Amino acid sequence: MWPRPSTRTALTGPASLVASTSVPGGFSGGPIGGRVGPLPPGSPAPWLASPVFAVLLALRPGLDRIRARVDDHDSRIDQLETCTSGLEETRQGERDHLLRMERVLEVLWAKSEDLEARSRHNNL
Repeated sequence: MWPRPSTRTALTGPASLVASTSVPGGFSGGPIGGRVGPLPPGSPAPWLASPVFAVLLALRPGLDRIRARVDDHDSRIDQLETCTSGLEETRQGERDHLLRMERVLEVLWAKSEDLEARSRHNNL
């Protein structure tokens, strides 16, 4: 279980980006930069100053690396699935070939027994 902070937290930066949030048992969003009401034109969005956004920005390079690794693993899985399906087709082809050869051998065996029986009959 993560400990819950109970102090006031401030994100430092330009005055328009300073945010304070009281978190006794969860976030209770406070006013951004001490303002209440609409932001003046050209001001950054309020969520840019939130501590959660700052944490997400800090985590982004690691998350990008993780996403790249996941994409790499996905492409490898696709390659393996392609190879596996190719192997399965080959395996099925081999099975079919072996079944045909087994039938040919059964026919040849039957013919050889028939020829052997005829030759015994002719020698009597």
